[in-house]
Amino acid sequence: MGGARQTMVALATALALASSSLVNVQAQAPAAATQELPPDIRPLTPAEKVRLEAIHLAWSDAFVRGQTVPPALLREALEIETATKGANHPDTGRTISILASAINHNLGNPAEAAPLYARAVSILVARLGIAAPDTYHVMSSWALALESLGQLPEAEAVYRRMLASAEAI
Repeated sequence: MGGARQTMVALATALALASSSLVNVQAQAPAAATQELPPDIRPLTPAEKVRLEAIHLAWSDAFVRGQTVPPALLREALEIETATKGANHPDTGRTISILASAINHNLGNPAEAAPLYARAVSILVARLGIAAPDTYHVMSSWALALESLGQLPEAEAVYRRMLASAEAI
């Protein structure tokens, strides 16, 4: 286990160094989407719009105050976004990531969060690219969840993928 921990620390250090150049490049030119964004499946109903805005406001307020948002609210937002934007829209991927973080950090359940992070990464890589800030952030959260579960080879693979992406820029 000690060798695996040392590998993780070395990878985290390399990522920290490489990500500073990634942030500088991204600040100069936004990442191009790897695919055209899908059109919305259908417009929000007035009730869905009000509910989604209320959920986003609750999430923003809780974030600022350092409080938690019940995952049930985030699941509701995810249902609305999936119904209106589709399962593979970047906004849907971001909402899945926020839900995973709530489950991981607020409920302390990385086992439930890890597959959600994986799903979010899959969507964001396909739609925004691996070097997009949102993708990079979710990949980092996923790797940390895997690491906390003791799934060190899987976490290392995610870190290595992130490092390869950062070094390619």
